[in-house]
Amino acid sequence: VVRNQVIFLLTISLTILTLIFLLLGIYRAVIIVSSILGIFLLFSAFVVRGQYKVGRVLVATAQNIAIFSQAIYLGADTGIAEFLVMAALMPLVLFSIHERKYILFCISQNFILYTLLHVIQPYVADWGLPYEQQRIIYYFTIPVKFLLILMVMYIVIKKRKVVDDTQAEMIKELERVNSGLKQFAFVTSHDLKTPLRNISTYLQLLKRRNTLDAESVEMVDSAVKSVKHLNQLITDIFLYTTTDFKHEGAEVVDMNELLNDTAHDFKALLEERDGTLITPTSTPNVLVNRIQATHIFNNLVGNALKYNKSEKPVITISYRQLSNFVEFTVADNGIGIEPQYQEQIFEIFKRLHTQQEYEGTGIGLAICKKIVESYDGTIRVESEAGKGSKFIFTLPC
Repeated sequence: VVRNQVIFLLTISLTILTLIFLLLGIYRAVIIVSSILGIFLLFSAFVVRGQYKVGRVLVATAQNIAIFSQAIYLGADTGIAEFLVMAALMPLVLFSIHERKYILFCISQNFILYTLLHVIQPYVADWGLPYEQQRIIYYFTIPVKFLLILMVMYIVIKKRKVVDDTQAEMIKELERVNSGLKQFAFVTSHDLKTPLRNISTYLQLLKRRNTLDAESVEMVDSAVKSVKHLNQLITDIFLYTTTDFKHEGAEVVDMNELLNDTAHDFKALLEERDGTLITPTSTPNVLVNRIQATHIFNNLVGNALKYNKSEKPVITISYRQLSNFVEFTVADNGIGIEPQYQEQIFEIFKRLHTQQEYEGTGIGLAICKKIVESYDGTIRVESEAGKGSKFIFTLPC
């Protein structure tokens, strides 16, 4: 609609000029402008028929040729040549910002024709109208040019306002839908966990009665294990889908304290596996949500221990100061990851091993990626099968 408004305004402007020149008896101007108007309307028919890109290019081209022709045959003093400069605004209205090649093509036409006009002006100076008529045309075209510029500016501003209003409505609707989905996820998570807790409780009570044979006890243990896995899966899905990670509760986090807490959380498991967790002596602070940062380190250290067949697991946390970020590295001597799977592991539910080999839900690394990217950071892995892994990620300092 906006683009058709521009075409409409240009058509009306040419029509008004034609009538003015007819009333003033400047018949050469009438013939030139009316013929240009006819060509202009013919090219506009492409737009009406739905051939938008071709039509708009031809409309802009017709406009430029029209102004060039008028400047030659009406004379230098008409000021018509200045229309070529103003006409450079038109492609910005006729085309969207994504159609850069069309905009550049039409604008370059303006400047080529404007340069050419000044080169040939001395040779065609006697082609123009008498001086008095040129001055009349000049005085009438000034307000037309002024009004055209105002109209184009109005249409551009109006178009941008329409786009902004549409985006605001879309954001508002998305927030409403997202709020509803969060509520739905919360209720669903709660309603699913309640029967799971009951199933686990009844299975435990059944096991304590000592009336089951060895095979039945094994089946009960397997069922309880499955219930725990399903419960963890529901928790992880709820966390992944409902938490808005974008700078939620960001604060200055003392990373020395956080890493000490991480070491304390894994102390028992490290002693059980005869493992070692090496952390830097002094680490710069980061500006993140503390719970989210804790989740990243707990997940990566937990995975480093889980996917490790070494008799003495060694996990090393190090950092490197960047301009606006701190780059952390969590390295291990575990089983490693083959190159073709190093991108997939950050996708939700992408697991490289069965539940029998290694327990897990396949969501932990996806959550880590979502948290890191919400702070405009990056996360990647460097690894070789059988030679350990290095998880490298950035957080704002």
